[in-house]
Amino acid sequence: SLSPSLAITQGKVKVMWRDMSDNEQAFLIERSKDAFLTIDRSFTSRNNTIFVLDATGLEQGTNYFYRVSAYNVIGTSAPTVITEIFMPWKVPPKPLNLLGTAISDTQIDLTWVDANGAELAFELQRASNARFASGLVTIPLASNTTSYSDTSVIHGRTYYYRIRAVNGAGASAYSAVTTVNTPQIIPDDPGPVGLAPTRNRIINISWVDRSDNEQNFVVERSRDQFITIDRSITVRANLNFVADNAGLISGQVYFYRVKAVNQVGSSNYTEIQSTVLP
Repeated sequence: SLSPSLAITQGKVKVMWRDMSDNEQAFLIERSKDAFLTIDRSFTSRNNTIFVLDATGLEQGTNYFYRVSAYNVIGTSAPTVITEIFMPWKVPPKPLNLLGTAISDTQIDLTWVDANGAELAFELQRASNARFASGLVTIPLASNTTSYSDTSVIHGRTYYYRIRAVNGAGASAYSAVTTVNTPQIIPDDPGPVGLAPTRNRIINISWVDRSDNEQNFVVERSRDQFITIDRSITVRANLNFVADNAGLISGQVYFYRVKAVNQVGSSNYTEIQSTVLP
């Protein structure tokens, strides 16, 4: 009817009992994680001992149940009363070797090494600067995960990533930071061109800016539907209008088109629009 005494020492369970017999050959120690619906482990200790250290297969954050029996050639005693102990969590080590690769302008694949599998979850962080002070996004991931595809990125940006492991004892340090650049792409085509001629020999030109990565716009003018180009105007990024007042002649038909440009290349031209200067 005696129950064993349990203690945690240096990551091991110390199982202690009173030796109530003088004729045992050995003791049988049994361990369970479900109050002995099933037996997780059984092992023996020689006669006349009163404790044993159990270090095999213990999992952090788990309740363990123990009981002890004595046996000899005649048979086995009744087991002790079941005693329970909780194997506490330890703060997990940080993940290792975080690597990121830009698969496309909208996808970055990340991999890392799970240092020991003692986490309950991972926290992956993404930021737009190396101090993780802006554009911060935290992505929760399940335990034992070692890869992730980030499909919420956009073209022509630099992203910074780090990851840590979390369990019941707290969070690990963050991994080393990995930096990934998504490739730039050609700007989207500008929207329709609007023309507004005035009587003081100015044609106001406007269009819809449909891209977020142009370096500039190029507005082209022609008098023969672009068999030849009469004038080319460069307009800085994020503007969507310009006034043309160079060399215009009253009564002349002028044709205009617009394209967006960056270091990768040029968008398609808008549809050609025409107007007559009064």
